[in-house]
Amino acid sequence: MKEYLKRCINLVFPNQITLKESKRLKTIEQRQKLKQLKEDIFNSNKPIFEVLKKYGFKTVSEMKEVKTKNNICYFNFRADAVNKQIHSQVKCPENAIEIGGVNYWAGLEIVCNRHYKDKKNGVRLFVNYTYKIESIGEKFFVIKDEVEDERITLNIKMLDYFKLPYAGTCHSVQGLSIKDEMTLFDVNTPYVDKYFIWTALTRATDFGGQS
Repeated sequence: MKEYLKRCINLVFPNQITLKESKRLKTIEQRQKLKQLKEDIFNSNKPIFEVLKKYGFKTVSEMKEVKTKNNICYFNFRADAVNKQIHSQVKCPENAIEIGGVNYWAGLEIVCNRHYKDKKNGVRLFVNYTYKIESIGEKFFVIKDEVEDERITLNIKMLDYFKLPYAGTCHSVQGLSIKDEMTLFDVNTPYVDKYFIWTALTRATDFGGQS
């Protein structure tokens, strides 16, 4: 399948540039470490957990052990569970409002997970885009697009178009750089291949303290 997909890409894009050095990592030593890590990850004779252990990555066995606010999952249901767990650890301000069993408050970041466009009012939401709640009540809430400095007022039912910001799928973080500690989920499931692990690991900007 992967060879077939490569042929398709070659047909569509006959001219390609291959970038071989990760600029996310700041030191030559860490870039060299990443190069060796890649060789070991894609070595079919080396079990992935042995490789991760070799490079000093920690493992967790229970959800309650997870403390990181940057988490990468294979499954959407896993991301939802991680978001719920991490959010329960966050101290809520006194003015937080509970909706659907989740506490929301002004200043909380939320991530759009469904496309939405209202031509009449000129409102458009972008998938995997992070917005900040400016105010929230029982019927409406206001979010801010901090890049465009734009405020959007939505019906409270539109909260279903958003998720909490602590976990996402690997597909949603492709291209992103993560500066803080992060945890990878679903590494031990049969659905996950080494490309998932490689893509997730290479979001990191520092391999100094693995988690």
